[in-house]
Amino acid sequence: MDEYKHFSHLHDLELYQIQEDQTNQQFRCSGCESLCTHGLVYGCQSCEFFLHEACATAPRSLQHPSHPSHHLTLLPSPTYPDGSFLCNACGATGTAFCFSCIPCDIDLHVDCGLLPQQLDLESHRHTLSLLFSPPSSICNLCRRAIDSRYWSYSCSTCNFDIHTYCATTPTAPPVGGLRNDRHVQFPAVGEGDYDSVSPVDRYGGVTTVNTRVGVVEDPFLKAQAELHELQMQMQIVNEMAKMMASVNLSSLAP
Repeated sequence: MDEYKHFSHLHDLELYQIQEDQTNQQFRCSGCESLCTHGLVYGCQSCEFFLHEACATAPRSLQHPSHPSHHLTLLPSPTYPDGSFLCNACGATGTAFCFSCIPCDIDLHVDCGLLPQQLDLESHRHTLSLLFSPPSSICNLCRRAIDSRYWSYSCSTCNFDIHTYCATTPTAPPVGGLRNDRHVQFPAVGEGDYDSVSPVDRYGGVTTVNTRVGVVEDPFLKAQAELHELQMQMQIVNEMAKMMASVNLSSLAP
């Protein structure tokens, strides 16, 4: 059996083939925190540590168009005191691998960082483009709000917009309460939210959405963002305290 050495784990990882009918045992990826349902998986069974092939082979450094000024570094775990981060791509928290720019407070789930810039879906006739600051609209699949603070896939020709999660998940997410694979639950479209919304055509038809709306404010996401900002402030204070301590100690040296 092939073995693989990954920087995030002490032991060598073995390569496994997960069959879709293996329902008696579930493996969760230690990189992206999603279930390993099929395909190749690198794992250490004694530690219950498993990685999707894509997560295991993700680059250690990434030059991402969403943050062109600095490289993003792949970290095996968040550097914040509470051990979690808020993803700048999807708005959900994470506790495992992340592409990070610490000086700029940029953090991406490993799979969000590897999202393709262009995407073709069977359900839409045109190629979708990944937007880093999309206009506020609704997802043409799950019918929930797309927040302009987070990424989405879009077809400007058809006014077709879709969450990154919805675009990259084989099955449509349920509308009510899903956290399993980081589908952030923005408010559903309600009466008065939009001027006009036509029915969704998932097989190539044009869907017209009037997007003259403001940013949808979600209290939970707002609280997450405030907590994340507080963590960064605490980290800066700790670093300043360390610097002051080192200066004081050096002044005492003979």
